[in-house]
Amino acid sequence: RRLLFGFAGAVVLFALLGFFAVPPLLKGYLVRTLSEKLHRPVTVRTVRFNPFTLTARLKDGGIRNPDGSPFLSFDSLTLGASLRSIPDRGAVLDELVLKGLRLSIVRRRDGSYNFSDLLKRRTSGRPLRYSLNNIRVLGASISFDDRPKGARHEVTDLNLGIPFISNLPSNVNIYTEPSLSAKVDGRPFELRGRSKPFSRSRETFLSLDVNGVELAKYLPYLPADLGFKVLSGHLSTALKLTFLEDVRGRRKLILSGGASLADLVVNQRDGAPLARLPRVGLDLGSVDLLTLRGIVTSIRLQSPELYLSRDRRGAWNLASLGPASPAAPAPKTPAVPKAAVNVLLGEVALSGGTIHFDDETVRPAFKATLSPVDLTVQNLDTALKRPAQVALALTTDQGEGLKASATLAFSPLIAKGRIETKGLRLVRYAPYDRDLLPFEVEDGRLSLSGNYTFSAAGGANAIQLAEGAASAAGLRLRLPGEKADFLDLPSATAAGLSLDTAASKAAIASLEAAGGSLRAVREGDGSLDLARLTSSAPAPAQAPAADPSPAPAPAARSPWIVSLGALAWKGFALRAEDRHLGRPASFDFPAVTLTAHGLSTAPNQAGSLTLQAAMKPSGNLSLSGPVTLSPFSLSWDVTLDKLALLPFE
Repeated sequence: RRLLFGFAGAVVLFALLGFFAVPPLLKGYLVRTLSEKLHRPVTVRTVRFNPFTLTARLKDGGIRNPDGSPFLSFDSLTLGASLRSIPDRGAVLDELVLKGLRLSIVRRRDGSYNFSDLLKRRTSGRPLRYSLNNIRVLGASISFDDRPKGARHEVTDLNLGIPFISNLPSNVNIYTEPSLSAKVDGRPFELRGRSKPFSRSRETFLSLDVNGVELAKYLPYLPADLGFKVLSGHLSTALKLTFLEDVRGRRKLILSGGASLADLVVNQRDGAPLARLPRVGLDLGSVDLLTLRGIVTSIRLQSPELYLSRDRRGAWNLASLGPASPAAPAPKTPAVPKAAVNVLLGEVALSGGTIHFDDETVRPAFKATLSPVDLTVQNLDTALKRPAQVALALTTDQGEGLKASATLAFSPLIAKGRIETKGLRLVRYAPYDRDLLPFEVEDGRLSLSGNYTFSAAGGANAIQLAEGAASAAGLRLRLPGEKADFLDLPSATAAGLSLDTAASKAAIASLEAAGGSLRAVREGDGSLDLARLTSSAPAPAQAPAADPSPAPAPAARSPWIVSLGALAWKGFALRAEDRHLGRPASFDFPAVTLTAHGLSTAPNQAGSLTLQAAMKPSGNLSLSGPVTLSPFSLSWDVTLDKLALLPFE
């Protein structure tokens, strides 16, 4: 009997504390804490708590704007807590019912909102573990005062049902079906879900179908600055939101179906064009919104038009998109990593696209239009754990063509594939290679193909080219500071190209050319002008460092080894000038054939060279023998036949 009385007394004490002591303590804690966190007045008229059902009911609560005007209020908020909060180490609610919500939203003249200050506040620490179940919002209303447009909008009779929102498994009885109904400016709107009552997964789904929503009408109301302006665009969806729960209480919130954008026009902040998207289609396989895992079957862009630009400082126009975020102070505690997005994109296909490119980092500024552009990306894993396949084809406004394919691996970044270029107009890209090449390109078109490998393993970029082939047409090259071309080549073909930047090696198995002309000059100091081609290109000028201390010497790099297996150049003209003598002399050879084998810049590696030339006004010249390029040396047999002596006087 004593034990029974003791138990009864404990129950009575528990009830007294729960019914009478907890409510005022909870009310004071909520009002004080929320007011401090939100920097706004928070009020709650009454709080009731049932210790046996762990249910708390708040009545007549509200949050005011900093100026004291009403922002949010409600008639009652019922929270049904669960004892599973203890073993799950998170907030688990069996029920959340909000009645009579009244929300007043004001868009100010400057485009900000009366809740913008709340969005700027950031919380630190570990993310909250939660499982909110059987969520119902009943009889809510939202008033929206759009002061820049002088308009008011009212959402009344808003009722919302959500089975659960959770980031942890929980065996809670779900009896709420997904639903949404309201009157928007007096017009009724309703979405209702359907359940499979006998399904072991307790499957419930909600259809989200809209047709032709005008984005330009609603996007300006977003509180965040997008960094761009949407002038037009229509959104249509045929989506399905599915709530699933297995026998172990693990939840999934699956989004599936499709969506499309039509006639999307986007400008930059300053009004400059950015993108035109006539048609974008999205086909979702299924994506779990709680774990951010799933499959997107396809994303298709038809005839998009994109404007890319880079200013003199090297800043891209795309970098200015999105809200400007000030530098955040260093966190006092280490940041907790967020769950990684792991979505497999089955296919991203862009067809018939146009890209306008403007680059002001070089002089003269570079401008190009690429059209059409066709791009396909398959099996792109956002977790970057599996290889993806990429195929690209494009044509420029100068009739140049590019085709490329690649298999991409991301850890480390490695790309393997094939590339083909057709008719590249070399002089167009002179602003980019002016500081890299020891000569200037005056004219010419280049076509190139080969198998390539790009690797960023070990933090160093390396490129390899194998089984390459190239052809050039109308090529004209000139030494810097000269007024005449040293090379004029109507046509040339090369086979067996290979390149290895890590090993500093380049090779051409065979090179054939026909026609054209070559000019060589011995300068007044006795040097050969063409020898400048083997010297390193001058480095771009740099501003002097503020710190006078010497910079550390760069790591030594192996010199490039360039080799040519076989050369055959037939029917070209050679003009040689000698300015080293007291009176300059010139020699013209209108018909020359040049063949070579085994040429290389490797030290002390000898090849062979043969030159046969008819000299003007008469005579023939023949040279043949070994030649070494590094260091330069030759030992030739010279044959002269009826050679006129006057030019040598």
